Amino acid sequence: MTNIIYRFRLPAGYCLLVLLILTSTIAMVCEPRRGSIEGRVFGEDGTPLASAPIIAEKEGPGIFLRTDDQGYYEIMRVDTGTWRVEFYDLQGWLVGLETVVVRANEATMLNFTVGENPLPDDFFPGRLIFP
Repeated sequence: MTNIIYRFRLPAGYCLLVLLILTSTIAMVCEPRRGSIEGRVFGEDGTPLASAPIIAEKEGPGIFLRTDDQGYYEIMRVDTGTWRVEFYDLQGWLVGLETVVVRANEATMLNFTVGENPLPDDFFPGRLIFP
């Protein structure tokens, strides 16, 4: 009985192409899925609130930011899932609390107007202390 050994030689380009496809597929699978939260903050009179503090929390430490001169804010590249967004007035008092669901590759819009949605009765509002 004779053993037959077949030898295949692939051109170098094929090996490189296969390696590139495997590497990019693994990178896409391992990349965390992210989205964003954005919107505007308005005062009770309907005017945009500039420099209004916002904290967004999912797990662990929150993300602190302020609105721009026109009341806009944007939190980019956040993990998908449920986020709690806290809105504060210019003196640092909590004036609003919203929950949003962030989906991969989508911008979640969340506008807020002070006084429109009161805080829950069982929620004790805190105050931010700014340095």
